[in-house]
Amino acid sequence: MKNHTWIVLLIMLILALACKLPGFYGDKPAETIAVTTQSAQTLESNIEKNVLNIPHGGDFQIEITEQQLTSYVSMKLQENAQYPVHHVQIYLRDSQIRVLGDVDQANMSVQAELIIKPYLESNVVQFDVLSAKIGPFNIPQDLIDSLKQEMKDAFEEQLQGLGENYQMDSIEIQNGVMIIKGKKN
Repeated sequence: MKNHTWIVLLIMLILALACKLPGFYGDKPAETIAVTTQSAQTLESNIEKNVLNIPHGGDFQIEITEQQLTSYVSMKLQENAQYPVHHVQIYLRDSQIRVLGDVDQANMSVQAELIIKPYLESNVVQFDVLSAKIGPFNIPQDLIDSLKQEMKDAFEEQLQGLGENYQMDSIEIQNGVMIIKGKKN
């Protein structure tokens, strides 16, 4: 019986170490994105300035940087202790959103990676999850489907503050910036 306990502990140790090895993920960008309250507030004020204050019939454009998005999401996660995610880094590159973070589970911290491609379908934002991993393991499809719905609901909840009189025309992601263009009806 003691041999089985040691084998289980050894396997858990190997998995814990393997989850921290860089080879299980795509290349992690060298730079760390700083989380600041000012960046999160800048994101919120840019949305207000560039959408809410636009006259009806006017075009709007919102530019969101990696630092603004990382700061905003990190602060929202800190507000809700039920989410076991921390050290979030969000990279906006090559038409994709890449989210890296640590997930606490059963007294262990495991790296997670999510690669998302947002797109518009009938002027509604949709999310295509290209990759979702916790440690070296892929997340099951039913959890990915649930995650996609949660992302869509969270995005729509944030947009409700803008009112119903807007239409999104495009979402572009490149070189650390997401640009959302649309029209206020």
